[in-house]
Amino acid sequence: MRKHFTFLSKFFAATLFLAAFTACTSDNEPCDEGCGEKVIFTETFDGAEAILSGPTAAGENLNEDFTDKEGFVRFKENKNHKDIWYGINADAEGLVNAWNGGVWLSNYHTFDVEGNTDWYSFTNQSSVYNAKAASGKNFAVIYGMKNKFGGDYAKIYMKEGLGYHFLSMKVCNSAYTAGVALYGNDFSDGSMKEKGGYLYLLVKGYKDGKVLTDTNGKEIIDRFTLMDFRNKKEIFVKDWTDFFLTNVHKHEVDYIEFSMEGSDSQTTLGLNTPAYACIDDLQYGYKK
Repeated sequence: MRKHFTFLSKFFAATLFLAAFTACTSDNEPCDEGCGEKVIFTETFDGAEAILSGPTAAGENLNEDFTDKEGFVRFKENKNHKDIWYGINADAEGLVNAWNGGVWLSNYHTFDVEGNTDWYSFTNQSSVYNAKAASGKNFAVIYGMKNKFGGDYAKIYMKEGLGYHFLSMKVCNSAYTAGVALYGNDFSDGSMKEKGGYLYLLVKGYKDGKVLTDTNGKEIIDRFTLMDFRNKKEIFVKDWTDFFLTNVHKHEVDYIEFSMEGSDSQTTLGLNTPAYACIDDLQYGYKK
């Protein structure tokens, strides 16, 4: 479900300015004076077109071996939305499974339970950490990473010919990612908090199959800090936090791509920290 708003440029610029200090991001800066008046839509991931992961927080219906049961149907992609579409990536053989990366919807949530490790495992991959949806009932889970065994990044596409710009979203840690970062598991290098690690969510924009670049050929990236324990910092996102695409928003794109960068990684397998995050209230719009 999308909501429709109109904002004056001065209000929008001021909001972005404040976000640079409150959204736990780097690379953020105020909207430039050329933003102009914008018509803005907010996608809450609710509505009749929403297909939820389930029947448990493991998201069984996101994988090929699922058969419809308990009111849940197999989910591969959602193209029923008026403006955007998203889904799960296919592998080289055309098989669509969540471990290939992608975007899906959920309303599962988990709070930190001391002494219980089940909440930060693959069986809880569709849960947001320490919160419910930012608005409405649902939110989107994004997952994606690449290594020598394959995989791909999560993407959200704009339908062809609309000319809209992706502007912002709210972000929260997933339960699986948060738990592993705080307490470690068999695949990680222990507690990221104890070892002084960090984890970023990155967003890039693509147009005509090419990543957006600046005049020097450098990729245009917006970065959100999911956690950072370096140099005695205590940044850890445990509630919905604004993420303004202060760089990508300036460009019309075909889609945005989500990836992660963190301290606990290796050359062969890539990121050891589960590469999940949760987003809600995705905003996009156009100049009037």
